[in-house]
Amino acid sequence: MKTALFTYEDYLRLEEDKRYEVLEGELLEMPAPTVFHQRILWMLSRLFMLYQEKKDPGDFYLSPVDVVLSEDVVVQPDIVFVSKERLHIVKERGIFGTPDLVV
Repeated sequence: MKTALFTYEDYLRLEEDKRYEVLEGELLEMPAPTVFHQRILWMLSRLFMLYQEKKDPGDFYLSPVDVVLSEDVVVQPDIVFVSKERLHIVKERGIFGTPDLVV
């Protein structure tokens, strides 16, 4: 017997104190990142911020931010970049479509 697929609408009703992703309809609880992981994220975000200030190519976003790739695929990458030409995919609730860069 096949279990029901998890959708973006289901995802929106989850507890907000935990991190989740939905991959092909399967709900995955994401563990807290390690200290080393967070340090790398901090260093990368500083480099991207400097690049943003010099070139202004679009917008960078840090996790947690929802990236909704389809009704049954919702992820929260650490860093997301969307070029100026594609900023229409950025909405208040998240990014709806494929970003230009995902880290």
